[in-house]
Amino acid sequence: MFFLFALGLILRLIVAPSTGLQFDLDYFRTWTVRLTVLGPSHFYDSGFPADPPGYPLVLLGLSKINSLLGGGVPPTWLLKMPSIVADLGIAWIAGVFAVRLEGNGGRTGEIRAIAAAAILFNPAFFFCSAVGGETDTIAAFFLLASFLLLLLRCSRKALPK
Repeated sequence: MFFLFALGLILRLIVAPSTGLQFDLDYFRTWTVRLTVLGPSHFYDSGFPADPPGYPLVLLGLSKINSLLGGGVPPTWLLKMPSIVADLGIAWIAGVFAVRLEGNGGRTGEIRAIAAAAILFNPAFFFCSAVGGETDTIAAFFLLASFLLLLLRCSRKALPK
């Protein structure tokens, strides 16, 4: 499993610096610099356009990391990291769901690896995060994580008779 995730991450990191949907990445750069200069409390002053909701907080964290890396304009690969990490998280969640759905067949490692690989090497996920730098996988990660928490919480309760 570790090697699947490592390979998925390495492939994304190879592609991430050299590509991207420049329109969106330029917005993310502008927002990150604006958060660094003005802070989150003045980010939306004067009707400044920013979406998706909540993502400026992620960019605030990226601005802190960028400061540690020397500051300036954030590099493309750094702007794509939240989506890349979300891809890895979705792959892990998919593996957990697959094992839960498969039951106790004794092939849990194999099932988990297949489900994770289906996400890690899926061209749609790869394009969205590593190539385009889009934020769609971040929202998908939080949605799937909430379903996973709900599943784990419900499975611990006894069913009513």
